[in-house]
Amino acid sequence: MKKIFMVLMALIFIGCNKTEVKTKELVFTRQMIQITIDSIEELELGDTSEITFKLWGYDLYIADAGATLLKEYKYNLFKLPVTYGIYYQKEWDEKIKPSGSGKYGYYITLEGENKEGKKYKIDYEATSKDYFGIRKTKIEELSEKIYIREIR
Repeated sequence: MKKIFMVLMALIFIGCNKTEVKTKELVFTRQMIQITIDSIEELELGDTSEITFKLWGYDLYIADAGATLLKEYKYNLFKLPVTYGIYYQKEWDEKIKPSGSGKYGYYITLEGENKEGKKYKIDYEATSKDYFGIRKTKIEELSEKIYIREIR
């Protein structure tokens, strides 16, 4: 009985000390896209920096058509890294023009600036190449870590 108790305690101890495996992608929950903003370089954000996210949608089967702005979000940017939530509603797909196929793709753009005149944009060199290089047909695929840099 004592040996069984010791084995159970050892298993509990091992299970409690197991380190959590972190995934590269963020979790998509409740119709919310989670975007983490970070930077490779040191950025002087100041107290007045603001970041603007734009969620775009387009019909996958209409060639040479521009995307439709589905929603725009503005947040204050004080520190990095930081995670923001961008809410999505399926009804917004009805805004996408031109449309016809019912099959949509999505992407996010972002830009930032502060009152001192510093501007920030996506650092395509640091952000995952797959994030911008692959067509996103499911809104949850937009949850990711995006790096920004100062425009000089």
